[in-house]
Amino acid sequence: NAGQVCNAGSRLLVHRDLQDAFIAKFIARTQVLYQPGDPLDPATTLGPLASQPHQRKVLADIARGQAEGAQVAMGGTPVNRPGTFVAPTLFVGHNRMAIAQEEIFGPVTTLIPFDTEAQAIALANDSIYGLAASVWTRDLNQAHRMVGALEAGIVWVNCFGDGDMTQPFGGYKQSGNSRDKHMDSLLSYMQGKSAWFQLG
Repeated sequence: NAGQVCNAGSRLLVHRDLQDAFIAKFIARTQVLYQPGDPLDPATTLGPLASQPHQRKVLADIARGQAEGAQVAMGGTPVNRPGTFVAPTLFVGHNRMAIAQEEIFGPVTTLIPFDTEAQAIALANDSIYGLAASVWTRDLNQAHRMVGALEAGIVWVNCFGDGDMTQPFGGYKQSGNSRDKHMDSLLSYMQGKSAWFQLG
């Protein structure tokens, strides 16, 4: 979807000790996995943005991130081919930047370092949105703590985007109202009623 999806992982909170190694692996994998091209070509793994106005908006968001002091670790430019392509872009910045607080709907993500679990939770929840989150850990107790603490409608553990129709999908805060998929999606069309009978 070239980042044009509601649950895009647009903020990456990475422990500061892992930051440099993570960036190096992220860049190496992205260069292999995301090849721009004709969306009808099975070899294409990165399609164009929806329109020229949207491409201009995404590029303006990238320029704004640079103006706010974010470091471009990768990308940040149009792809040199016909069409409305933008190169996969990785920023390193902080959570108060517009690129971390607003939904860009393009192939853009911002890496934000953290030092403690509590700081990671605070950073993750410091957003008006709360559709989806993902936690990567070998510690099952930590995973349960994070799932409980994160203000998101769905939290994946050691995966991203997995699920099926048995799992409700929807967000907290300004990431929608009600749920999609699952029986829970019918609840927004219903109205509950209570009755209390005193007999005897």
